[in-house]
Amino acid sequence: MKNTKACPKCGGRRIGHLESLPDTLADETQVTPRMVGTTTVDGRRTKVGTIEAYLCASCGYLEEYVVEIRRVPLEKLEGFSWLAEQAAPYR
Repeated sequence: MKNTKACPKCGGRRIGHLESLPDTLADETQVTPRMVGTTTVDGRRTKVGTIEAYLCASCGYLEEYVVEIRRVPLEKLEGFSWLAEQAAPYR
């Protein structure tokens, strides 16, 4: 939806954009954006990678993306690991 401006599920064209999604686990009196993960900087845990979303108003499908993914230190995210590359089939 981000690039095509169309829903991949229903083909709808009424697509909305949310700059961030609220973190429903945070204190309800303070709305904070959802983040992709945490990393440790100078001994302190820091949240990184704001999540934005695109929403189809026809069927309700929601796609989430990390804002400025190139600036997120993926290898330093707590719990992050790359999926192993699949080996080519033996012939």
